[in-house]
Order: sequence, then C-alpha cells, then structure tokens
Amino acid sequence: MTKITSTKAIDTLATEGRYSAGNGLYLSISSKGGKSWVLRYQLRGRRHDAGLGVYPIVSLSSARLKALDAQRFIAQGKDPIQEWRAAMQGALPVPTFGDMAQVVLTEVASKYQNEKNRYRADLLLGPKYCYALIPLPVNTITASDVANLLGQVAATKPETARKLHGHLRKVFETSRVKLRETHNIILGTLPTDLDDLRALGFTPQVTNEAYPALDWRDAPGFMSTLRARTGIAFRALEFTILTGLRESAAAAAQWPEIDIEAGIWTVPLERLKDRQHRKQPLRVPLSSRAKEVLALVRGLDGRWVFPGLTPNSPINPYSMLQALKVRLNRDENGQPIWLDPDSKRPIVVHGFRATLKTFGDDHNFRWEVTEYSLGHAVGGQVERRYRRTDLLEERRRFLQSWADYCGSSQTGRIITFRQLAASG
Repeated sequence: MTKITSTKAIDTLATEGRYSAGNGLYLSISSKGGKSWVLRYQLRGRRHDAGLGVYPIVSLSSARLKALDAQRFIAQGKDPIQEWRAAMQGALPVPTFGDMAQVVLTEVASKYQNEKNRYRADLLLGPKYCYALIPLPVNTITASDVANLLGQVAATKPETARKLHGHLRKVFETSRVKLRETHNIILGTLPTDLDDLRALGFTPQVTNEAYPALDWRDAPGFMSTLRARTGIAFRALEFTILTGLRESAAAAAQWPEIDIEAGIWTVPLERLKDRQHRKQPLRVPLSSRAKEVLALVRGLDGRWVFPGLTPNSPINPYSMLQALKVRLNRDENGQPIWLDPDSKRPIVVHGFRATLKTFGDDHNFRWEVTEYSLGHAVGGQVERRYRRTDLLEERRRFLQSWADYCGSSQTGRIITFRQLAASG
C-alpha cells in the first residue's frame, strides 16, 4: 500500500482506494476523485471508522494531529468519536427556556388544527406568564423557580396555573431529550415534578367546573338581542348556537363543506375534537334560521363562511367570546346581564352546548339525538362499530325545534339573576 509522506504526494494520487498516512489515518479517494480523511481504530475488540474531513480543506498536518489525539483517547480506553462529539456539544450554547418553548409551540402549531389550542399555548408559554423563565438557560431552572411562577398565577387563576403546569412540563420533557442529544447534558428530575412542587407549596387544582351556560328559557330574549347586532362575529356566534358545535369548528367553516339545498354542513374529521372516536366526518343538519344566517354572510369570502380580519383566514373563535362578553352581555353599568343559574357566573360561548343539551332533555328528545348533535361519541366502542346511522333526520327535527324556540316570542325568564337577587 502506498504510504503518504507529504502534501505533494497527495496531489499526485488519483486512483480510487485508500492510502495510509500512519497512526490509523487513511486518505480515501472515491471513484470520482474526491479525497477525504478516514481514521480507522480498534476499541474493545471492535473496529471503527471515523471521518475527519475533506482534503484539502483538512490538511495532512491537521489530519495527523487529529489521529494523534485519537490515539491518546484510545490509550485511555475512551472512544475518540464520542469525546470529540462531547467537546463539540459543550461548545454549543445551552438553549434558553424561550428557545425550547418555541420548539414546543412549533409542534403545537403543526399538530393542532384548533386555533384555540394554538392561542392558549402561545399565551401560556409567552411573556405574560413565563417572563421570568424565558431568558434562562433551560438546564439552570429549578423546581423552586417553577413553583414560584405557578404559585403567583394560582393565587388569582388556579385553573390557568393547572394548564400552565402542563405546558411547562412539555417544555422540560422536550428539553431533556434535546439536551441529551445535542449537549450531552442529563437533566435528571425535571423542575415540573409534582412531588417536588407539592413540597414547595404548589398543587394543581383540578376543578372540572361546568362552563357557565344560559338557561334555555332565556334563549328567545338572548337571541333577539343577538340578532339585532350586525357584524361577522355576531353571525358566527348565532350560527354556533344554532348548530350546537364548538366555536372553533364553526369559526373554521368553509363553503365547500355546506350543501344549502340538502341543508347539511359536513365538518371534516380533522376539525372534530372527538376524531379519535369516529371514522367519518360529522353531518350537521341546518335549521331554516341557520340557512338564513349563511345567506347573510354569503359573498364575503370565497372560502371561509366567517372570514377574519387577516386576509385568507377565518374569524378567530375568541372573537365570538369577545362579542358575547363585551357587546352583548353588559348592561349600561358594565355589569353582566345573563348569568348561569347555578354558578351565577357570566355565560360563555361554550356554555350554549349545555343550553342546547338541556333544552333537548327537557323537551323529551332522545339522549342519542342530543349527544350526536353535540358531536359526542355515543355508546361504547363495540356499539359504535355496529351502528350504521347518525340519526340525521331526528337531529334535523331537534335543531329545527331549537331554532324555532330561539326565534319565538316566548319571554321565559328574561330578568337577570342579579335583578332577582336585588329584589329579594
């Protein structure tokens, strides 16, 4: 085998093959004439090949120094490849919490179609709550840091603190993998460990409280007020209430999904929260009033039924909540008008699903019909496997009955619960 002794000798070589340069160092020449350095060594009975770079970018002298460095590690029983990799990792700056939070947010954006999920993740991991953690190297953050942050949030917003803890845990779980792979740093027990946080005084509060909902008897009065308002957010809110679906599904409705003649809106599987329990999209029967709402917004956008302020995008679901909270549910003194009869809290958009469900139950519609209308999975896994109907026509009668009632002149109990309390 030809042995390399100088740079001049390298430049004269052109034949494909390997040429020794001593100490396990070889110059490899490919069939196309490319030249690169390869270090061949044995460690614990196994042979290894390590690439040292391309000639002439890596010179003969540099390659020889690298080979000598490798022999030093081998003599100590260390793998030179692993040692070099660890040195390179150690030279990289450790990512901050903000860097790793952005990795998680990118994953959330690609994984979830629901704008609400993306908005919540951005809010919780952003500067509003995590301002103290964002600039810190992620491996320097302690359980005390996390407990202090969560404790401050929990003092006024315990449910937000519970959700924040889940998002923080995802950031640190991702960090544990990334730091191990790129920096050879082992995080060990994460600062979001619940046992440690409890010892420091923080325990997530699982409330599972029902969303504040309008009493169905108040629906005619509320809907009369809603229909008197103009604007895309109000029409989206009315359509959401009439169809019984989540505001995120209604906000993302597209014209190709809607068959006005058949009176059916077909919601794609990927936009359904219970998509893991179903294999088919959800057919939503449209009441006469729902079709009127669609007629009112027809022509505003070629794709989105309820277009948003940003070009080529649908309305943000939170626009409906704002329309309800700020424009509809405040009296002249800024106090809420419609309250949940049980919790006495101001109603929210999601609560109208409970309103619809209760209306159906109190008017003797079958349980399966009301559950299907909410887009819920009905029955166990075996039962769903054998069912071949989505009760479309029964649901059509149910939603038409609901729309008729919402548009009726019945007054129900349109006096507010605050007024009732004030009157004794």
